[in-house]
Formats: sequence, C-alpha cells, structure tokens
Amino acid sequence: MAETVADLIAAHEPQEFEPFPTIADMNKASKPRLTIVVACVDPRCSIDQFIDLDLGVSNGEMVMVSRNAGGNIRFAVRDILLLDTKFIVDELIVVHHTDCGSLMFTNDWMRDAVKARVGESHWDEIDQINWGANTE
Repeated sequence: MAETVADLIAAHEPQEFEPFPTIADMNKASKPRLTIVVACVDPRCSIDQFIDLDLGVSNGEMVMVSRNAGGNIRFAVRDILLLDTKFIVDELIVVHHTDCGSLMFTNDWMRDAVKARVGESHWDEIDQINWGANTE
C-alpha cells in the first residue's frame, strides 16, 4: 500500500534545521549570484539525475529551478527578470528532454481542448492564451 503524505513527512522530518537567510539579510549583504535552471514539469525530467547542482543557498551563491510545461523559456522570463532585480543572475540553464508532451500539441489543439471543458463565456479569454506549444 502506498504511503500517505503524513507518513512521508514523518519519515523525512529534519533532525536539525538551519533556516535559509531572509531576503532582508541577503539585501544587507552583497547581491548573491544566482544560477537558474528552466526545465519541464514532466516528472521523468529530474534535474538532479544529470546536473550536479547544490540547490538552495550556500556561500553567497544560489541555485533555483523554474519548471513549466515544456521547459519553455518564454514562461520563465518574468520570473528571471524579477529575480535579477534582487540577485545577480549569473547563469541560465535551459533543459529540454526527449518525448516531451509539449511536442504533442499545437496552440489551436489546446484551445479547442480547453474550450470543450469550460463555458462559452470564457472562450474569448482562452483564445488569447499562448499555450507554449513547442511545435509552432
């Protein structure tokens, strides 16, 4: 039988916890350097399997992973620019993988699929969405 969420939390409860520095503390120091990895949300695309990065904060350097469908850089740009105002975005790694689901649809197909699930009053909004199909 599968473990419950409570079981997983209990099994991984930290024995010691050192909190991350607060944003206020980081603002007092020099801007930390930041590496951002943009990757697909597909659970088969596990970043730590092929990139040896120490995620989190250490020695004034940070590594952050931003995930979205298809590892689409267009959808990560807003977050990258926001982070670049507080940190020094030093490196950007974009990870794509084989057999990605974002290669299987077009924007038109996605619009039609969503319209089939919602009321007609939302169709104009749906028509404005860029679904990030990597086939176009």
